[in-house]
Amino acid sequence: MKKLIITGGLGFSGKYFFKYSQKFFNKIIIIDKNTYSADLDFFKKNKRKDDKLYIFDICNHKKLSKIIDEDSIVIHFAAESHVDNSFKSSLRFTKSNALGTHVLLEVCRLNKPRKIVIISTDEVYGESIKNFKNEKSLLHPTNPYSASKAAADLLAQSYFKSFKLPLILIRSNNLYGPFQHIEKIIPATVNAVNYGKMLSIHGKGLTIRHFLHIDDLCKAIFILLDNFQPGEIYNIAGSNSFKILDLIKLISKIKKIDFREISQFVENRPFNDQNYKINCNKIKKLGWREKKNFIKELTKIVINNEVFKKR
Repeated sequence: MKKLIITGGLGFSGKYFFKYSQKFFNKIIIIDKNTYSADLDFFKKNKRKDDKLYIFDICNHKKLSKIIDEDSIVIHFAAESHVDNSFKSSLRFTKSNALGTHVLLEVCRLNKPRKIVIISTDEVYGESIKNFKNEKSLLHPTNPYSASKAAADLLAQSYFKSFKLPLILIRSNNLYGPFQHIEKIIPATVNAVNYGKMLSIHGKGLTIRHFLHIDDLCKAIFILLDNFQPGEIYNIAGSNSFKILDLIKLISKIKKIDFREISQFVENRPFNDQNYKINCNKIKKLGWREKKNFIKELTKIVINNEVFKKR
Protein backbone atom coordinates (compact mmCIF):
# COMPACT_ATOMS: atom_id res chain seq x y z
CA MET A 1 0.00 0.00 0.00
CA LYS A 2 2.49 2.63 -1.16
CA LYS A 3 1.44 6.24 -1.42
CA LEU A 4 3.27 8.92 -3.33
CA ILE A 5 3.74 12.30 -1.65
CA ILE A 6 4.85 15.25 -3.79
CA THR A 7 5.90 18.44 -2.04
CA GLY A 8 5.54 21.51 -4.23
CA GLY A 9 3.13 19.55 -6.40
CA LEU A 10 1.37 22.66 -7.73
CA GLY A 11 4.58 24.14 -9.16
CA PHE A 12 5.80 23.52 -12.69
CA SER A 13 7.94 20.43 -12.00
CA GLY A 14 5.64 19.04 -9.34
CA LYS A 15 2.44 19.29 -11.37
CA TYR A 16 3.89 17.39 -14.32
CA PHE A 17 5.40 14.77 -12.05
CA PHE A 18 1.95 14.40 -10.47
CA LYS A 19 0.39 13.80 -13.89
CA TYR A 20 3.19 11.47 -15.01
CA SER A 21 3.01 9.43 -11.78
CA GLN A 22 -0.66 8.60 -12.20
CA LYS A 23 0.39 5.71 -14.44
CA PHE A 24 2.11 4.10 -11.47
CA PHE A 25 0.26 5.20 -8.32
CA ASN A 26 -3.46 4.98 -7.52
CA LYS A 27 -3.17 7.54 -4.75
CA ILE A 28 -1.04 10.69 -4.85
CA ILE A 29 -0.84 13.35 -2.16
CA ILE A 30 0.32 16.87 -2.97
CA ILE A 31 1.60 19.30 -0.36
CA ASP A 32 1.91 22.91 -1.51
CA LYS A 33 1.46 26.36 0.03
CA ASN A 34 -0.23 27.67 -3.14
CA THR A 35 2.04 30.63 -3.90
CA TYR A 36 1.99 32.94 -6.93
CA SER A 37 3.49 30.23 -9.17
CA ALA A 38 1.13 27.43 -8.13
CA ASP A 39 -1.18 25.97 -10.78
CA LEU A 40 -4.21 24.89 -8.76
CA ASP A 41 -6.38 24.54 -11.88
CA PHE A 42 -4.01 21.89 -13.25
CA PHE A 43 -4.52 19.78 -10.13
CA LYS A 44 -8.29 20.19 -10.23
CA LYS A 45 -8.36 19.20 -13.90
CA ASN A 46 -6.21 16.07 -13.42
CA LYS A 47 -7.27 14.97 -9.93
CA ARG A 48 -8.63 11.45 -9.53
CA LYS A 49 -10.91 10.18 -6.78
CA ASP A 50 -8.16 9.23 -4.29
CA ASP A 51 -5.70 12.03 -5.03
CA LYS A 52 -5.47 14.65 -2.30
CA LEU A 53 -4.15 18.18 -1.92
CA TYR A 54 -3.01 19.72 1.37
CA ILE A 55 -2.28 23.44 1.32
CA PHE A 56 0.27 24.45 3.94
CA ASP A 57 3.90 25.53 4.30
CA ILE A 58 6.49 22.75 4.18
CA CYS A 59 7.95 24.24 7.38
CA ASN A 60 4.84 23.12 9.30
CA HIS A 61 6.26 20.13 11.19
CA LYS A 62 2.96 19.19 12.84
CA LYS A 63 0.92 18.98 9.63
CA LEU A 64 3.70 17.25 7.73
CA SER A 65 3.96 14.59 10.45
CA LYS A 66 0.31 13.64 9.97
CA ILE A 67 0.81 12.83 6.27
CA ILE A 68 4.19 11.11 5.94
CA ASP A 69 4.32 7.53 7.23
CA GLU A 70 6.07 4.19 6.65
CA ASP A 71 4.12 3.51 3.44
CA SER A 72 5.18 6.81 1.83
CA ILE A 73 7.45 7.58 -1.07
CA VAL A 74 8.36 11.28 -0.86
CA ILE A 75 9.44 13.41 -3.84
CA HIS A 76 10.58 16.82 -2.58
CA PHE A 77 10.14 19.56 -5.20
CA ALA A 78 8.95 22.34 -2.88
CA ALA A 79 11.22 25.37 -3.25
CA GLU A 80 11.51 29.00 -4.17
CA SER A 81 13.29 28.81 -7.51
CA HIS A 82 13.56 32.16 -9.30
CA VAL A 83 17.11 33.46 -9.00
CA ASP A 84 16.16 37.11 -9.60
CA ASN A 85 13.76 37.00 -6.66
CA SER A 86 16.46 35.57 -4.39
CA PHE A 87 18.46 38.79 -4.66
CA LYS A 88 15.43 40.76 -3.46
CA SER A 89 14.13 38.48 -0.70
CA SER A 90 16.86 36.01 0.19
CA LEU A 91 15.49 35.17 3.64
CA ARG A 92 12.36 33.75 2.04
CA PHE A 93 14.57 31.41 0.01
CA THR A 94 16.51 30.29 3.08
CA LYS A 95 13.27 29.56 4.91
CA SER A 96 11.57 27.64 2.10
CA ASN A 97 14.57 25.83 0.65
CA ALA A 98 16.90 25.21 3.58
CA LEU A 99 14.61 25.21 6.63
CA GLY A 100 11.74 23.63 4.68
CA THR A 101 13.96 20.74 3.61
CA HIS A 102 15.33 20.39 7.14
CA VAL A 103 11.80 20.11 8.58
CA LEU A 104 10.93 17.50 5.94
CA LEU A 105 14.06 15.49 6.74
CA GLU A 106 13.32 15.58 10.46
CA VAL A 107 9.75 14.37 9.93
CA CYS A 108 11.10 11.61 7.71
CA ARG A 109 13.65 10.63 10.36
CA LEU A 110 10.83 10.09 12.83
CA ASN A 111 8.14 8.66 10.52
CA LYS A 112 10.42 6.49 8.35
CA PRO A 113 9.05 6.65 4.77
CA ARG A 114 10.25 4.03 2.27
CA LYS A 115 12.07 6.32 -0.15
CA ILE A 116 12.86 10.04 -0.38
CA VAL A 117 13.98 11.93 -3.49
CA ILE A 118 15.37 15.44 -2.95
CA ILE A 119 15.25 17.62 -6.08
CA SER A 120 18.29 19.89 -6.15
CA THR A 121 19.84 21.90 -9.00
CA ASP A 122 22.99 22.16 -11.12
CA GLU A 123 23.49 25.64 -9.66
CA VAL A 124 24.80 24.22 -6.36
CA TYR A 125 28.10 23.50 -8.16
CA GLY A 126 28.49 27.15 -9.07
CA GLU A 127 29.92 28.40 -12.31
CA SER A 128 31.52 25.85 -14.63
CA ILE A 129 33.06 27.15 -17.84
CA LYS A 130 35.73 24.63 -18.87
CA ASN A 131 35.12 21.41 -16.98
CA PHE A 132 31.96 19.37 -16.48
CA LYS A 133 30.93 18.87 -12.86
CA ASN A 134 30.21 15.34 -11.69
CA GLU A 135 28.42 14.14 -8.57
CA LYS A 136 31.64 14.28 -6.51
CA SER A 137 32.47 17.89 -7.43
CA LEU A 138 32.57 20.45 -4.63
CA LEU A 139 29.57 22.70 -4.09
CA HIS A 140 30.30 26.35 -4.74
CA PRO A 141 27.02 28.33 -4.94
CA THR A 142 27.24 31.97 -5.97
CA ASN A 143 23.78 33.47 -5.37
CA PRO A 144 21.17 33.35 -2.56
CA TYR A 145 19.01 30.83 -4.45
CA SER A 146 21.80 28.33 -5.15
CA ALA A 147 23.18 28.80 -1.62
CA SER A 148 19.80 27.91 -0.11
CA LYS A 149 19.60 24.82 -2.34
CA ALA A 150 23.16 23.83 -1.45
CA ALA A 151 22.22 24.10 2.24
CA ALA A 152 19.27 21.77 1.64
CA ASP A 153 21.54 19.45 -0.34
CA LEU A 154 24.09 19.23 2.49
CA LEU A 155 21.40 18.73 5.13
CA ALA A 156 20.03 15.82 3.12
CA GLN A 157 23.48 14.26 2.84
CA SER A 158 23.99 14.64 6.59
CA TYR A 159 20.68 12.91 7.34
CA PHE A 160 21.71 9.97 5.20
CA LYS A 161 25.09 9.70 6.92
CA SER A 162 23.83 10.34 10.46
CA PHE A 163 20.45 8.60 10.42
CA LYS A 164 20.65 6.30 7.35
CA LEU A 165 17.62 8.04 5.85
CA PRO A 166 16.66 6.29 2.57
CA LEU A 167 17.19 9.25 0.27
CA ILE A 168 18.80 10.23 -3.00
CA LEU A 169 19.61 13.64 -4.51
CA ILE A 170 18.94 14.80 -8.06
CA ARG A 171 20.71 17.80 -9.60
CA SER A 172 19.28 18.78 -12.97
CA ASN A 173 19.71 21.51 -15.57
CA ASN A 174 17.12 24.23 -16.21
CA LEU A 175 13.76 22.61 -16.83
CA TYR A 176 11.33 23.58 -19.58
CA GLY A 177 7.99 22.43 -20.93
CA PRO A 178 4.45 23.64 -21.64
CA PHE A 179 2.76 26.02 -19.21
CA GLN A 180 5.79 26.94 -17.17
CA HIS A 181 5.45 30.09 -15.06
CA ILE A 182 6.04 33.29 -16.98
CA GLU A 183 8.98 34.37 -14.80
CA LYS A 184 11.27 31.77 -16.40
CA ILE A 185 13.26 32.66 -19.51
CA ILE A 186 11.47 30.49 -22.11
CA PRO A 187 7.86 31.39 -21.15
CA ALA A 188 8.86 35.03 -20.61
CA THR A 189 10.23 35.17 -24.15
CA VAL A 190 7.22 33.31 -25.56
CA ASN A 191 4.94 35.85 -23.89
CA ALA A 192 7.03 38.68 -25.34
CA VAL A 193 6.92 37.44 -28.93
CA ASN A 194 3.22 36.63 -28.79
CA TYR A 195 2.03 39.83 -27.15
CA GLY A 196 4.73 42.37 -27.95
CA LYS A 197 5.84 42.60 -24.32
CA MET A 198 9.31 43.97 -23.60
CA LEU A 199 11.83 41.44 -22.34
CA SER A 200 14.58 42.51 -19.94
CA ILE A 201 17.91 40.86 -20.75
CA HIS A 202 20.65 40.85 -18.10
CA GLY A 203 23.94 42.33 -19.28
CA LYS A 204 24.55 41.40 -22.90
CA GLY A 205 22.63 38.11 -22.76
CA LEU A 206 25.80 36.04 -23.15
CA THR A 207 25.34 33.67 -20.21
CA ILE A 208 24.76 30.05 -21.26
CA ARG A 209 22.01 27.81 -19.93
CA HIS A 210 21.31 24.11 -20.52
CA PHE A 211 17.72 22.89 -20.86
CA LEU A 212 16.03 19.60 -19.92
CA HIS A 213 12.40 18.78 -20.69
CA ILE A 214 10.24 18.06 -17.66
CA ASP A 215 9.16 14.69 -19.11
CA ASP A 216 12.79 13.58 -19.28
CA LEU A 217 13.21 14.50 -15.61
CA CYS A 218 10.07 12.54 -14.68
CA LYS A 219 11.41 9.45 -16.47
CA ALA A 220 14.74 9.83 -14.70
CA ILE A 221 13.06 9.94 -11.28
CA PHE A 222 11.22 6.68 -11.93
CA ILE A 223 14.38 4.97 -13.16
CA LEU A 224 16.01 6.00 -9.89
CA LEU A 225 13.04 4.79 -7.83
CA ASP A 226 13.38 1.40 -9.54
CA ASN A 227 17.16 1.36 -8.98
CA PHE A 228 17.11 2.98 -5.57
CA GLN A 229 20.49 3.24 -3.84
CA PRO A 230 20.24 5.35 -0.66
CA GLY A 231 22.80 8.12 -0.34
CA GLU A 232 23.50 8.44 -4.05
CA ILE A 233 23.54 11.69 -6.05
CA TYR A 234 22.63 11.94 -9.74
CA ASN A 235 23.15 14.71 -12.26
CA ILE A 236 20.54 14.91 -15.03
CA ALA A 237 21.60 17.01 -18.01
CA GLY A 238 19.96 18.15 -21.20
CA SER A 239 22.01 18.12 -24.41
CA ASN A 240 20.87 21.58 -25.56
CA SER A 241 22.52 24.78 -24.39
CA PHE A 242 22.17 28.36 -25.59
CA LYS A 243 23.41 31.81 -24.83
CA ILE A 244 20.35 33.62 -23.50
CA LEU A 245 20.49 36.10 -26.39
CA ASP A 246 20.61 33.26 -28.93
CA LEU A 247 17.64 31.58 -27.26
CA ILE A 248 15.66 34.82 -27.54
CA LYS A 249 16.65 35.12 -31.19
CA LEU A 250 15.55 31.52 -31.83
CA ILE A 251 12.12 32.02 -30.25
CA SER A 252 11.69 35.30 -32.14
CA LYS A 253 12.60 33.54 -35.38
CA ILE A 254 9.92 30.90 -34.80
CA LYS A 255 7.37 33.73 -34.63
CA LYS A 256 9.07 35.54 -37.54
CA ILE A 257 9.72 38.76 -35.66
CA ASP A 258 12.85 40.83 -35.04
CA PHE A 259 14.12 40.04 -31.53
CA ARG A 260 15.10 43.70 -31.13
CA GLU A 261 11.44 44.66 -31.10
CA ILE A 262 10.90 42.91 -27.78
CA SER A 263 14.34 43.20 -26.15
CA GLN A 264 15.79 45.68 -23.72
CA PHE A 265 19.17 45.22 -22.08
CA VAL A 266 19.35 45.92 -18.35
CA GLU A 267 22.05 45.88 -15.69
CA ASN A 268 23.41 42.42 -15.01
CA ARG A 269 22.80 40.55 -11.77
CA PRO A 270 25.30 41.21 -8.94
CA PHE A 271 26.86 37.92 -10.01
CA ASN A 272 25.62 35.95 -12.98
CA ASP A 273 27.15 32.50 -13.54
CA GLN A 274 28.38 32.13 -17.11
CA ASN A 275 27.60 28.41 -17.50
CA TYR A 276 26.61 25.26 -15.62
CA LYS A 277 28.18 22.19 -17.22
CA ILE A 278 27.32 18.89 -15.57
CA ASN A 279 28.17 15.30 -16.45
CA CYS A 280 25.31 12.78 -16.23
CA ASN A 281 27.08 9.53 -17.18
CA LYS A 282 26.09 8.03 -13.84
CA ILE A 283 22.36 7.95 -14.59
CA LYS A 284 23.00 6.97 -18.21
CA LYS A 285 24.54 3.75 -16.89
CA LEU A 286 21.07 2.95 -15.51
CA GLY A 287 19.54 3.33 -18.97
CA TRP A 288 18.29 6.91 -18.91
CA ARG A 289 18.47 8.91 -22.11
CA GLU A 290 17.10 12.31 -23.04
CA LYS A 291 14.17 11.74 -25.40
CA LYS A 292 12.57 15.10 -26.08
CA ASN A 293 13.70 17.12 -29.10
CA PHE A 294 14.33 20.66 -27.90
CA ILE A 295 13.53 22.52 -31.13
CA LYS A 296 10.36 20.53 -31.70
CA GLU A 297 9.11 21.02 -28.13
CA LEU A 298 10.09 24.69 -28.08
CA THR A 299 8.26 25.33 -31.35
CA LYS A 300 5.06 23.83 -29.94
CA ILE A 301 5.31 25.99 -26.83
CA VAL A 302 5.81 29.14 -28.93
CA ILE A 303 3.14 28.46 -31.56
CA ASN A 304 0.53 27.30 -29.03
CA ASN A 305 1.50 30.04 -26.55
CA GLU A 306 1.79 27.47 -23.75
CA VAL A 307 2.66 29.84 -20.91
CA PHE A 308 1.36 29.81 -17.35
CA LYS A 309 0.53 33.09 -15.68
CA LYS A 310 -1.78 33.35 -12.73
CA ARG A 311 -5.04 35.10 -13.49
